[in-house]
Amino acid sequence: MSRKKEVLTAKSKPAAMPSRASMATIAEATGIDKNLLRLAKKMGFPGFHANGSVCWKKLRPEFEARCAELQEELKNDPIGLKAELQKRDIRIKDLTIRRMEGNLLDPNDVKQLLVELATATSAVIKKELGELPPRVAGTSEVTAKIEIDRAQAAIFKILKSGETKLTKLSA
Repeated sequence: MSRKKEVLTAKSKPAAMPSRASMATIAEATGIDKNLLRLAKKMGFPGFHANGSVCWKKLRPEFEARCAELQEELKNDPIGLKAELQKRDIRIKDLTIRRMEGNLLDPNDVKQLLVELATATSAVIKKELGELPPRVAGTSEVTAKIEIDRAQAAIFKILKSGETKLTKLSA
């Protein structure tokens, strides 16, 4: 037994609808083609929110009044809406790629910087730690602390210079 699917118009839609719902939910609950809702959004109908939700109470009066116009527009240019959405998506992806490209560093520059930093740090650590025991042997605790702090400062100075160079690379 085959049942003929009833074609619903905007005027025959149920009145009970959540205050905010997605286009898919509205389309499913009302039987309205999702492309009609997309076209209504594109044409600036009230009730569409930036987060993608739809307020059916705000949309319904305008939608019912201009339903025939929307259907005619969709018949005349069914691919136009899809093309417009694809253009928008391409534009968004392009902007995202451009933003990412501006934040990327050249891997060779970073590698060179890290090699220089590792070499400098290694040399300073070997020198400072190698000279530290004889300098602090037989000294007071305060003097030993001062010598250790000086060695630490020399190591941190190298690391800070590497941070400065990395900042210059990213600018």
